[in-house]
Amino acid sequence: MTTNNEKTGTYGTSRGRRWGVVLAGGDGSRLRGLSRRIAGDDRPKQFCDMLGSGSTLLQHTANRVGRNISQDQIAYVVTRPHERYYKPLLEGVHPRRVFEQPANRGTGVAILLSILKVIRFDPCAVVGIFPSDHHFSDEAVYSEYVEFMFTGAEYLPERVVLLGIRADRPETEYGWIEPARSGILPVDGSLRPVKRFWEKPPLDIAENLMEQRCVWNSLVMVGTARAFVNLIRKANPALFASVRLPTTSDPEHKELSSVYRDVPSVDFSGAVLACCPDELSVVLANHVGWSDLGSPDRVLETAELLRSLPRSSSPCAA
Repeated sequence: MTTNNEKTGTYGTSRGRRWGVVLAGGDGSRLRGLSRRIAGDDRPKQFCDMLGSGSTLLQHTANRVGRNISQDQIAYVVTRPHERYYKPLLEGVHPRRVFEQPANRGTGVAILLSILKVIRFDPCAVVGIFPSDHHFSDEAVYSEYVEFMFTGAEYLPERVVLLGIRADRPETEYGWIEPARSGILPVDGSLRPVKRFWEKPPLDIAENLMEQRCVWNSLVMVGTARAFVNLIRKANPALFASVRLPTTSDPEHKELSSVYRDVPSVDFSGAVLACCPDELSVVLANHVGWSDLGSPDRVLETAELLRSLPRSSSPCAA
């Protein structure tokens, strides 16, 4: 994992305010059998070399996020029972940037916890949220879209900007975003308001959504910390009220364990994003070759595709 030099201006005018949060706290239960075959134990998929590239999905994600954000401002949300798997991978990361959850309570709780922790570093932060189980066949194009998302979040500081993937099939296992017809950035119509969310629709609806040029929800998001806080508070007041950080670091494990014992598992897409589409914008992304690697079939299909490419063409090549 390398650190880009901020003096080059790679990150734009707000580079000092940029934070990235890598979501790596999931249990990976759907891929448990495959990860056991690959790694010989029950580690979640993000800590496993699922694609046969020599690096774990977490390492790929960290390097990909580092194209747009300084590595010393990337944080990782993990879950304490997985420590033996993530600790060797994050040994070069400052402990304050490893956001350890006592248990996995879904993406909603993990994202809220991470935003509250980032605010302690910088209340004016612009935060990118990045799942650790994604693959992008063209990371350079993907990084250009992420850069545009940061621009959009600066231009519209009260909105959270989502990365929507142009659909090439009527997928029923992904969430879909229905964008509004008109753009909201004068310079580029690819940033649109969000009209509605469709979570894992049946085939007939997915076919209609594809005809209407709707996009897949990648759960890659960028927004000011304030925008995330306001969004969660408005969409799910119970979730917002349930998570509080300890006032001091010493008893953090004890206090957070109490919080996590009482809070239910929450899905961020369904419990937050779908409830407040008016607070969101979406970037319409083409040609990034995205997969969320959420099923064994997708992992095996992606790994086979990478093996069929010349090594110099593979984004996973050294």
